[in-house]
Amino acid sequence: MGEKISISNSLRRHIVDAVDIFFYGIPALICIYKTPKFQRLGDLLAETVDVKKTDIIET
Repeated sequence: MGEKISISNSLRRHIVDAVDIFFYGIPALICIYKTPKFQRLGDLLAETVDVKKTDIIET
């Protein structure tokens, strides 16, 4: 938790981009709306979450 994304996770995350683009982003919007962490299909496939840099608290 809280580590940078690996290359394999990044590839898994972006492999679904073609689906999102082909359907004008509708699957991504539905997925973002329906998931508690606002994840799109690629995030669910790679088990990742986008975090804003401003939300990170360094200790």
